[in-house]
Amino acid sequence: MSAEQRLYYDTVFQIEGRLIRDGIDHQVSLSWKWERLSCATGLSLVAPLEVRNEQEVAEVAHLARNLILRKTKLSHEFPGFVYDRACWLRDQSRERTTVSSSLAMMACEGSRSPSVSEEQP
Repeated sequence: MSAEQRLYYDTVFQIEGRLIRDGIDHQVSLSWKWERLSCATGLSLVAPLEVRNEQEVAEVAHLARNLILRKTKLSHEFPGFVYDRACWLRDQSRERTTVSSSLAMMACEGSRSPSVSEEQP
């Protein structure tokens, strides 16, 4: 690894550590956006969902359908939900997985920095 790459990763790790430790003063609220695409219907969804299996994928699809048909609202499904700094810090205290481990693996494998896009064949 070159000195420039090492400096890059050291800087990324320092920034990541600070963000994990301190969080940022930002709130993420519920939202959704429906789009008609040329080949499909698109839905962007921001909600407190964790999808781990086929059943949960089906539940998200059902929620999306009900939103599009205006049978429900996110505010009814997730009343009062806002993801903020306190939520982030609580999640970080439970979960010790970080981007650093992925970046370290990339650095060890001789990959380029994450900011450089590389087309796959």
